[in-house]
Amino acid sequence: MNNDQKKKIILLVAVALILLMGTTYAWLSFSKSSEKTNVLHAGTLSLKLSNETEGGISLSNAYPMTDQEGLNTTVYTFSLVNDGTIDSNYTVYLDDLDLDSGKIRMDDSIVKYNFQKNEESATTGTISSLGTSPNRVLDSGVIEKGKTVNYKLQVWMDYNADNSQQATSFKTQLRIEASQVTTNNNG
Repeated sequence: MNNDQKKKIILLVAVALILLMGTTYAWLSFSKSSEKTNVLHAGTLSLKLSNETEGGISLSNAYPMTDQEGLNTTVYTFSLVNDGTIDSNYTVYLDDLDLDSGKIRMDDSIVKYNFQKNEESATTGTISSLGTSPNRVLDSGVIEKGKTVNYKLQVWMDYNADNSQQATSFKTQLRIEASQVTTNNNG
């Protein structure tokens, strides 16, 4: 076997290895996405929305207002219901929704909120104090079997917003993550 034949064999083996590795990588990294929304149900924890809340929570064409004025804006109401037979841990999040084409997102630091759980004292603050989307925690805790937690939420543009926030929009939705409460019976 001469030198040229050895080079051709080595080149063919190298090309075959490269093709094999590329094909193997493509086969192992295959992924499939869906246009549909996939929903996973675990247990019987449900979020019941009022008519105002079903389309998302939003601010459009908003103008700066005082907290007193903000407390007179739309009240979004929703309930968390545990229809199951065991207690559940839960976290309620506020996630950003996509804005219509051409819209600019309002800065979280100038979106004020008023939040009330059951008949407890309401909390007022800025959306930025809750974290950043998708990790804005509105509430968390344990809901006992057969119980309901009622919520009220209002949002408005802070009075101190500057002109750069004019013509911006805020749009968010509620999301719940839950897990059943387990107990350790190891004595």
